Amino acid sequence: MDFALIPSTSGQRLVMSYDVKEPMKSTKKTGSTPNTWAKQQSHHHDALVDLPDELVLIVASSLDKESQILLSLSCKRFHVLLNTYLDLALPDKATKVRLLLCLEIDHPEYLTCRACGLLYEWRMMQSRHYECPHANEHQSADTQLSYRRLIRAGDNDYTLVSRAVVDLILRAYEHGDPHGLPLTSLNTSGKDRHGIIRTNQARLIDGQLILANRLEVEGGEEMATMARFFDMELCIHFRANPGHDDRFRAVEKAVKGLKGSRKKRTIRKELFKCLFCETDHELYVESSAEKRIKIVLDVWRNYGRLHSNSPSHEQIFHQYPVLRVAAKTVSKRDVRAVFESGR
Repeated sequence: MDFALIPSTSGQRLVMSYDVKEPMKSTKKTGSTPNTWAKQQSHHHDALVDLPDELVLIVASSLDKESQILLSLSCKRFHVLLNTYLDLALPDKATKVRLLLCLEIDHPEYLTCRACGLLYEWRMMQSRHYECPHANEHQSADTQLSYRRLIRAGDNDYTLVSRAVVDLILRAYEHGDPHGLPLTSLNTSGKDRHGIIRTNQARLIDGQLILANRLEVEGGEEMATMARFFDMELCIHFRANPGHDDRFRAVEKAVKGLKGSRKKRTIRKELFKCLFCETDHELYVESSAEKRIKIVLDVWRNYGRLHSNSPSHEQIFHQYPVLRVAAKTVSKRDVRAVFESGR
């Protein structure tokens, strides 16, 4: 393996190249043997590795920060040398996370915590829904950027959808099963003690992870029951949108009107979308001839692709985002249609 230096905007950058040579074949004419090949290779060394520590430090000092870290990870000697004499601290957490995300490809047993920049063995954290082992020590600002959603299927059947779980599912999709979790880990269904039927289904559409959640209740007290869980299933940003309470009261009023309707069958639908992330909702209310009311709340969330830079995908984990999606973009968005296109 040979090392070369190329210029960059922040100094020099380290480039590693591999020079693979065909081994010498044993022939009677030349008398070459496998031992001869081994002896010849024993005299061939990497130029940088053969340098004394003082010169290695001079070379490393001319590199940018990220290349210094990569060089320190190349072998134990360089790791000790560079960490002892150079400051390898990255300027910010975002740079550290980008570097660790690159290392994940070659080390699928590890996952990067986006909140604190820790590389940890994610399978060991299965009982904690693959969360960072230092999650309890995260700062409040980091916690607000890593909102976790609890999706239920029954009273005791639930899944915690966090940034870590989404990353693992998308990693498995892009790099293979050893890199993460199967998509089916999010597919659950069941009925709880309140009579609410819950169905959760995930699909990968064009590399995007889309999760659909449905709450369905039918009976005499359906509106009171649904009201207790309505806010829990909505997008976390929706409460901050103007008109949230008014919209729910309008639906509640419509449900009461449906109960007194003389029509054999009446249907009312309400569609509302989040202005900060790609989350769409639809509230479906139906009354039957027996004056029974059926209420269905559907929510579709688009978590985007692996390492997506789209604000609408990133902000799905942010409790208090400030960047609004353009109103024209929101009006044309149909997460449900994208989800159903992969049926």
